Amino acid sequence: QLEWTNQVANSAQALVDKLASIRPRVYSIASAPNDNHVRLLVRQLKKDDGSLGFSSSALCHAAPNQAFNVAIRQHDSFRLPNKETPIIMIGAGTGIAPFMSFLAQRALQNATDSWLIFGEQYSSHDNYFNAELDEHMAYKVLTRLDYAFSRDKQWLDDGNARYVGDVVRQQQRELYHWLYEKGAHLYVCGNKKGMGESVALALQHLLKGDYEELKLANRIHLDLY
Repeated sequence: QLEWTNQVANSAQALVDKLASIRPRVYSIASAPNDNHVRLLVRQLKKDDGSLGFSSSALCHAAPNQAFNVAIRQHDSFRLPNKETPIIMIGAGTGIAPFMSFLAQRALQNATDSWLIFGEQYSSHDNYFNAELDEHMAYKVLTRLDYAFSRDKQWLDDGNARYVGDVVRQQQRELYHWLYEKGAHLYVCGNKKGMGESVALALQHLLKGDYEELKLANRIHLDLY
């Protein structure tokens, strides 16, 4: 019930008195709303001091049929628009999880254009849902797919984008077309520091004063952690 990180004290009771209650961890659901199961994408957290994340370790090393106390938390500002509205999804790492749910739902709706920009470290083992994404491309659920692999030597040697922020900068004209001419909604999910800040700066450079206006109009949706 209490979380011990790096606190120290002169007695067991003094240590317990210092500890904070364990905070709920929040994970995006990667399965369609009508599925009879919940799918999560979890990466085990390793902190700077070498210690491991509490909940991520518990989930990554869970035994089959092990039970956890969970609850569904709604994210009202990170919802799909109607099926006629195009969407742009920008995510890195585990930030791709909600977009797999989005694509599953769009497939059921026979929805219009969807564009995914996804970044990770290595294409060989960090492209978590590549088979599903290829299938979505084949069936036109996903209209466009752009990758960025930051530590993949072959990928970088071929002159490809290193980070998702680079894709945003390189594809400014196409993003402008989707946002202004197609009326797309834009979604960003992933780590706030680094990816989130980079994408926000790239979008602000592209959209200028319209960036805040599109956020107020609920056409830019952020889920950063």
